[in-house]
Amino acid sequence: MFLTPAQVTAVCAQLRDENPLPTLIRFAAYTGLRAAEIAGLRVGDVDFDAVHIEVRQTMKRIGNVWTVGTPKSKRSTRTVPLLDRQLIGG
Repeated sequence: MFLTPAQVTAVCAQLRDENPLPTLIRFAAYTGLRAAEIAGLRVGDVDFDAVHIEVRQTMKRIGNVWTVGTPKSKRSTRTVPLLDRQLIGG
């Protein structure tokens, strides 16, 4: 399911300001990253100077245990550009 920018804004507006979900929702919507890819991000994967994210790993659930794994395919290992609004959280 994809949301339009207006729909993303509307969803985020319904959530309380102190809730971290609006930032996470905007980040996911503007980068196109899967939830497992976002969960697998490390600080070193974000390059603020080059303004991009390196997707190198994901979080995977095996039974009841979460573990770090590789992305779904070779194409899933990628560099994703960041927009200015993502860097400032909205």
